[in-house]
Amino acid sequence: MERSEVVLSREKVARRAFERFVSRGFSHGRALEDWLEAESELRSEVIARTTSPTPLEVAAPATIATEPAPAARPTKKRRRK
Repeated sequence: MERSEVVLSREKVARRAFERFVSRGFSHGRALEDWLEAESELRSEVIARTTSPTPLEVAAPATIATEPAPAARPTKKRRRK
């Protein structure tokens, strides 16, 4: 997926831009920069999520057993009194 193909909701971008504004101590005069940075961050996150391997792809090689599993110990039956 290319960066230009990512569609972001206006609300998510606005929320992220506001978070940047707050983290800067409510310093005014950088609204456009905050907005553009918020868009860029969100696009990167979406691309990372869509291009990263699924948990199954990551876990599959580790699930191959190289040794047989140990045999389970028999359990003792309790007698009722």
